[in-house]
This record gives sequence, C-alpha cells and structure tokens, in this order.
Amino acid sequence: MSRGLGTAQRLMLKALDSLEAEHNRDEGLFYVWAIVDRAYALSPEMQERHHARTEASAAQAAAIRARAEAGDERAALYLGLTRSLTRTRHGPRARRTTPFWLTESDFNPSRILASLERRGLVKRHAVKDGGSARLTDAGRREASELSVGTSCTPFSEAVNV
Repeated sequence: MSRGLGTAQRLMLKALDSLEAEHNRDEGLFYVWAIVDRAYALSPEMQERHHARTEASAAQAAAIRARAEAGDERAALYLGLTRSLTRTRHGPRARRTTPFWLTESDFNPSRILASLERRGLVKRHAVKDGGSARLTDAGRREASELSVGTSCTPFSEAVNV
C-alpha cells in the first residue's frame, strides 16, 4: 500500500490545479517553471526562506564591499570575480535560470512530477522549450480535496534564529 502524498507532491498538485483554474482547463499543459513559480506563490514557507537567504546574502555582500573599500585585496578580487560571473543577458537571448531558493532545498520538481505521474495524477510531456505537465482527471479530484502544504523545512530550522 502507498504511504500517501508528501507535502511537496500536494503543493505541486495544488499549483497545477491553481494554474488550471486561472487558465483554460482544456489546454491545461503548463511548463514546469510555471508550476514551480505557482508552487512558490502558494507556499509562505518557501517565500520566508527565500527572503531570509536574500537578506543574509545582501549582508555578506555589504561586508565584503566594506572590506574591499578598506583595502583588502582578496575582497576586491572576489568582487571583481563575482561581477564577471554573474552578468546576465537581457532581451530575447536571456535564459531562464534556476531560482536561488530552489537550488538549496529538498524541492525537486522533476522527481515530484515523476512520482505524481507514477500515481496517475499527472501526465508529463517533453516539448522543445522544456518539460511540461498537466493534471489527469484523478489528479484534479485529488487536488480539489487537498489543502496547500509546503515542501520546505520549517523556517526556524532553515535559518539559525
């Protein structure tokens, strides 16, 4: 017997259900990045975690900048290296990158969607511009019965408070 759906699986089902409710259910095929963005919007815990990490990163960058201005050569070198590695393209040649909050969490969209597909709740499709998925009828029934959960560790555990 199955153990039931995990919190990340429930969150992805609710994200797909939310996208289908907002858009036409007949078309119901959504890019994985759109599903992940919606899951992020539905999860206050993910948002809090992202906010805390962004603040910590900004504080660290300010400290390194201050050290570089004070004459620390290694800090100045680090700033130059950071600027050269983090340049982004804008416009039509821009590429979508993995969000910072997703890279250091246990939230793996591909694995989650694969497990939902094995349960018959989601149908995945490979398209030229990236992966996509849609809910099956069984997935819609399951999603309508769920409450929104989270896939992240509790905020107090993620950040040393």
